[in-house]
Amino acid sequence: MSEVFLVVREVSFTLTSPLSVLDVHAARDNSCPRICPQGSSEVPVCGTDGVIYANDCELKKKTCGKGVAVAEDQKLCLRSYGGSCEHKCGNEKDAVCGTDGRTYLNRCMLQLEICRVGIELSHLGPCNNISAHRENCPVNCDQAPLDGPICGSDGNVYKTNCQMKLLTCGQGVVRVSKRHCQTTRHCRESCWRVSKPTCGSDGNIYSNACRMKSKNCGKHVYVVPIKRCLQGFHFKGCARICPTIYDPICGTDNKTYSNDCFLQMENCRSRSLVQKLYHGQCGQPTEEPKNYLY
Repeated sequence: MSEVFLVVREVSFTLTSPLSVLDVHAARDNSCPRICPQGSSEVPVCGTDGVIYANDCELKKKTCGKGVAVAEDQKLCLRSYGGSCEHKCGNEKDAVCGTDGRTYLNRCMLQLEICRVGIELSHLGPCNNISAHRENCPVNCDQAPLDGPICGSDGNVYKTNCQMKLLTCGQGVVRVSKRHCQTTRHCRESCWRVSKPTCGSDGNIYSNACRMKSKNCGKHVYVVPIKRCLQGFHFKGCARICPTIYDPICGTDNKTYSNDCFLQMENCRSRSLVQKLYHGQCGQPTEEPKNYLY
């Protein structure tokens, strides 16, 4: 029997797959935004291609891979400087008012008119047909419908539309989208019944920070040191006036008192027997300061 020998030669070769090219395009596409924020808070931009876009994100989305960026000189999108006023604005409804007294669908469409005739943004929200000084202002809102919270073009939130007109009478403030009032989310926030006295920048003391935000939804009220709310405050009762020094102590009723005097005042007022548990706010004990006599 004759033997048969098979010789297998090792062949090396490189296969160039079209998938590698697709991967490159995929990587490029992943860097392009697919969803962009909308609304008048987004400022329109002018691209280096001379086109007006709703915002920087929309520019990147619609010109992905084309090398278009935000123009350093925004005059490129002004007709008075040779611009074509071409645009790629969306049709989302978020009305703004121009200085020509006309209401525009959104800020990008206003920017188109700015390119054409050189007007400016007057305010967010639709234009008021009645001049501010002739505006009919309500006198009382007790019977007004509870249609709030209302975001005003001045950036504040109001409980009702009537309250907005009452408090901003003569200022031409109009109702706008809630996205323009960043603290609107606090208007209907549910707060835990946690006693942690908080001083607001409006000078009032609240049971906790959540209550402060909920009570002042839409207003720029923030937490400040508690001693600021105690300045000039005198508690009269039981024939005593407590000092305004903030030296917190925690009572056996798990309540924080501004100082020992206020704790004694509580015992006097409520005929209770609350005693000092420790120095510092409840839940935050601190070392009691030592008074040295020289």
